Amino acid sequence: MRDNMSEIFSAKRMGRLMKKYVVENRMSLLISAGCVTLVMVIIGLVNGWAYGYSKWQNGHIEELVFMTIAFYMCGMIVAASPAFKSMWDTKSTIATLMTPASQMEKFLVRWIVSVPCYVVWGLLSAFLADVLKKLFVVYVMGGEISMLDWGSMLFGMKGTNVHCDSSEFYSVLLVFIFIQSFYLLGSVVWRKKNFIKTTYVLVILFIVYAVAWNIMMNTPSPEYIFRGTFYMGFTPLILYMVLGTIINYVLTYKRFREADIIHRW
Repeated sequence: MRDNMSEIFSAKRMGRLMKKYVVENRMSLLISAGCVTLVMVIIGLVNGWAYGYSKWQNGHIEELVFMTIAFYMCGMIVAASPAFKSMWDTKSTIATLMTPASQMEKFLVRWIVSVPCYVVWGLLSAFLADVLKKLFVVYVMGGEISMLDWGSMLFGMKGTNVHCDSSEFYSVLLVFIFIQSFYLLGSVVWRKKNFIKTTYVLVILFIVYAVAWNIMMNTPSPEYIFRGTFYMGFTPLILYMVLGTIINYVLTYKRFREADIIHRW
């Protein structure tokens, strides 16, 4: 049993594989990380400039909205969609599959870089942008502006700047991870234009869900039986997204595993 587990996962082998992956992809990773930070900084500075000239009365709200949109878009474009780019051509595919490590370890390396590492870097970039925004307004524009209430958003501390508690923040983060899981799956399913194809699929799924939901909510039925049963409350929605994310990860791994089986066969 222990030998079988070591074939699937080894911490030492995983560490070497992570180092190899970072070294081989350092340029693309640096460019992706730089793009995320640059976008966040631009949003922060523009927000500070607009707030300083009273163009945005609710500066913190606009900043949160634009940062969230940027966080989502960068997460799909620079983190999830290229996650399995080594499987997009025959030469890279063979080199990836022949690397002396299990498919689980190869999958985990890409998942760690695309999900946890991206989330941490995206938040650090947003915080840096918020700091630069304040410095820009105070020392360049000669005005006064407060930072986002990071303590309230991340740790549930009481704050006065932003009406956003930690539960709302982590709900938004969960939605991001759920949506991003589709792009991870699309990265290993399609070799070309996987971002566009995955977006099309998500739009179709959203339309189907919206139509079905509208029909379901307008179908005559006893209130306590129908609406009480099918209403997607907060907790059921969370469970749905968690389950959907896990399913997408499993499908991504299975598709990645199939490539190895086909190659060896």
